[in-house]
Amino acid sequence: MKFIIALIATFSLSSFADHHEEKFAEMKAKGLANIDKRISSLQQLKSCLSSASEKEAARKCRKENRERMESLRQEFRAGKKRWRKNKQK
Repeated sequence: MKFIIALIATFSLSSFADHHEEKFAEMKAKGLANIDKRISSLQQLKSCLSSASEKEAARKCRKENRERMESLRQEFRAGKKRWRKNKQK
């Protein structure tokens, strides 16, 4: 009887660990994708500022970057809300 209980506990713990490994891999991939998006936005800003020849062009570059970053923040917040909603279930 003890053997059966130990066997069941072992399988349930391994299933629990597998689930957390999958979640970790998913969250890691999402985090890296978000970092790549931010790096891309900064590279666009750098390129735009490098080619700007006057103050107004530089302002336009910064404004466009602010808009890109705000949309990324909104994506991140929406994903975070979905995650919290799913976690509560």
